[in-house]
Amino acid sequence: MTVKADMPTLYRRLERLPRTVIPAASAVSTGHGRRARRTIEAVPAPAWIEFGVMASLRGLVVSLLCLDGRADIAAADRHHARDSHRTLKPLHTA
Repeated sequence: MTVKADMPTLYRRLERLPRTVIPAASAVSTGHGRRARRTIEAVPAPAWIEFGVMASLRGLVVSLLCLDGRADIAAADRHHARDSHRTLKPLHTA
């Protein structure tokens, strides 16, 4: 799930998590005249997050596919659906 500063309550709560022990993967992309760094940090969802689990998982998958260099998410979805072992590669490199 993407969390930005325009969600102040959730953003503050997530900032309190012990980020020094959370594994992270980052990627820098350039396009549309800008440079963007995207970072993924994965932790079990805290009990106070009560919504959008499947949407969050979908967002995580899309982010992992983007970090793996995939631009066409639908094609990447089909590619990974044909062989479940392919799914592990982006997880190992992240």
